[in-house]
Amino acid sequence: HRPAIIILDYKLKNMDGVNVLQYVKRNFPEIYVIVITEQKKIHTAVDIMRKGAFDYIQKSQTSLDELKHAIRKIFVDMEYKEKVKMN
Repeated sequence: HRPAIIILDYKLKNMDGVNVLQYVKRNFPEIYVIVITEQKKIHTAVDIMRKGAFDYIQKSQTSLDELKHAIRKIFVDMEYKEKVKMN
């Protein structure tokens, strides 16, 4: 089984999170990817979203709440897609 959601750090120890994002979206477009990062540059967020991330969360004191909210949005989107598929 494949995961429905991947939570991915932008900066990984031995590889680039953006490359991982692109690989996942190219090979498994149905997987939702949430990218978490310390980056504060808006162009980074825009680039990540353009490359297929469902959401982008900047690490902060509210990151956990933002992550929970992003996951709830994914569940709503999944439910909507399931309803559309059934019709």
